[in-house]
Amino acid sequence: MTNRDNILQELNDLKSSLADADFQNTYQAPVGYFDGLADEILKRVRALESTTAADELINLSPLLSTISKKMPHSVPTGYFDVLEKKLKENISTGTGQTAEEELQILSPLLNTLKKKKTYTIPEGYFENLQPAIDIEKAGSASKVISITSRKWFRYAAAAVVIGFVATVGFLFLNKKDIDPTNYAWVKKNLKTVSTDDIN
Repeated sequence: MTNRDNILQELNDLKSSLADADFQNTYQAPVGYFDGLADEILKRVRALESTTAADELINLSPLLSTISKKMPHSVPTGYFDVLEKKLKENISTGTGQTAEEELQILSPLLNTLKKKKTYTIPEGYFENLQPAIDIEKAGSASKVISITSRKWFRYAAAAVVIGFVATVGFLFLNKKDIDPTNYAWVKKNLKTVSTDDIN
């Protein structure tokens, strides 16, 4: 009797619905997976053997290799050579324009916006600001109470620690020994479990 037959016999003894289930492989390769597999493997091997990046790209993706490699955007020749010089000239000599004139040239829309400040503070606001609470009276009238100076807090913390240690010790010492390799133990304990729970 094979191991599969033993399992089927045990499932039948337990009256499990799994005994009637058909055995079939649930994992399958996609349709047509092996049709192009050899070509794909050869492309990868050729790509590994290629000496240049262009050859590797031709082997891995012919479509990508046909796309133009020319950059769509470019910087004029010598742009960065004269950039620093132009910036220094503009900073040192200036353009001779006021900020309003420069803003009118750069962005006429921004120049049309009102230059009125939306939020303002009244004159002398902070100099005349009076505190809502008299600090001298409040400092002498209030009493600072420390929560850690109370004895009940210490006792409560000690009780929590002792309770935690006792609970962990109780759970650790009253652990039942389970031996799933012992067939008699498994057979005895499986009788108390319903067939629906096993399924």
